[in-house]
Amino acid sequence: MVGIPRALWFWEFFPFFRTFFNSCGLRVEVSGTSTGDLIHSGVESVAAETCFPVKLAHGHVMDLLQRD
Repeated sequence: MVGIPRALWFWEFFPFFRTFFNSCGLRVEVSGTSTGDLIHSGVESVAAETCFPVKLAHGHVMDLLQRD
């Protein structure tokens, strides 16, 4: 399985990466939608001060890491 965070360049490149990984025989899983809990998780996981989209991306990665 390959997890792809639903953040940053997701909307531009997801069709390409989904097709690529599926053709390699891998299942693609996307992180959940942006919720308050997901945002909070991203804000808490960033060590340095960054812009909001990067904090949100960290939350989406944390969402994928918490799955099986």
